[in-house]
Amino acid sequence: MNSDKKVKKGKIINGFNFAIDGLIYAVTKEYNMRFHVVTAIVVLLLTMLFDLSKIEIALIGIAITLVFITEMINTAIEKTVDLATSEYRELAKIAKDVAAGAVLIAALNSVFMAYLIFSNKFMFFTQNVFMKIRRSKSHIAFLTIMLILLLVVLLKSIFHTKNGSHVQGGAVSGHSALAFSIATILSFMTNQGMVIIFSFVLAFLVAESRVEGGIHAISEVIMGALLGMAATVLVFKILI
Repeated sequence: MNSDKKVKKGKIINGFNFAIDGLIYAVTKEYNMRFHVVTAIVVLLLTMLFDLSKIEIALIGIAITLVFITEMINTAIEKTVDLATSEYRELAKIAKDVAAGAVLIAALNSVFMAYLIFSNKFMFFTQNVFMKIRRSKSHIAFLTIMLILLLVVLLKSIFHTKNGSHVQGGAVSGHSALAFSIATILSFMTNQGMVIIFSFVLAFLVAESRVEGGIHAISEVIMGALLGMAATVLVFKILI
């Protein structure tokens, strides 16, 4: 019974690692995917400057996700076609063209969505609006975490050199970056000293567990912690 649970757990973990490998491969090898990730980071930064509703934020998230999904499916179709044949075939061309067309539609949809959401926001970007956004700490906290995750994916795709899963290793520890980012966010959102101390203790334990498990080197954990804290401080100092 326990062995069956371990097998299922192993399958879930392996499935997650394979999915991360696929994402990192797309970002590393596909220029268009890297462009989409950078664009998503810029859009997330823009959302911090405007008073967006939850529906608008959800629409932006859906648009970004749709572009990512279609680009990755396009990459999968291209690799499958290349695996099936190395010769020019009309059906192979059609498969690749249709997949690329799906990416184009998703990209155009995201541009249209951005226009509808941001066009009026730029026109009415006043000091009062800016001050209102600066007071929305929970909104900034959520977007900061999303920004950290995207930065980790980019850095892992650029500097990853180890064999195996991209989750295991890389220039920065994503777990450490996220843990120290959350601890830093809490330090900005509360004046309770014990809460802040415990947050950083928990972040340290997360980082220590990555080293103890042999997943990351100490330098990678330190880089992750510095990334999480520095990016969070930068965002909060600018907007709060």
